Amino acid sequence: MGQQDRIYGQGLSLITIGLIAVLILSVLFGGYVYFQKNKLTKDKIAHQESLTHIEDQIQAFQANKLTTLVTASQLKKQINNEIKWSKIIENINKITPEGIFFKSYAGLSSGQISLAGLGADINKISNLIDVFVAKNYLTDVFIPNITKGTDSDGRAVSNFSLQVNYENAVE
Repeated sequence: MGQQDRIYGQGLSLITIGLIAVLILSVLFGGYVYFQKNKLTKDKIAHQESLTHIEDQIQAFQANKLTTLVTASQLKKQINNEIKWSKIIENINKITPEGIFFKSYAGLSSGQISLAGLGADINKISNLIDVFVAKNYLTDVFIPNITKGTDSDGRAVSNFSLQVNYENAVE
């Protein structure tokens, strides 16, 4: 029996060593899993912070883009609604008959123009009214006053003021 006790004793000690090895491996594996879990949690938190930062930047860019878009839209609207006075005056001078001279021009943002001028006679001023009325971009042609007089050389002249609305400035 002595032999059997030894085998039995050795068998028990092998089982004990095996169990201890399994226990040590389990503890090591558990520690490894625990540290990996902590590392993944830290990585997840870091990525969430990065994602939040990126989302904040996207919102800021979108807000900036929206502001830029609104500003651009307002500028475009302003440019489209801007009255090109030099073009208007050029067009008025092109259609003004001989014998009429404009001394001053005054314009409003609504497109109304007030002109002060000199005419050789009433017929020239009447002709000017007809020319202005014939143009589809000039409306509400009105001459509130005409004053007859003479120039420094003694020639008859008529001072007048004219009010007209300029519709849709010619491009």
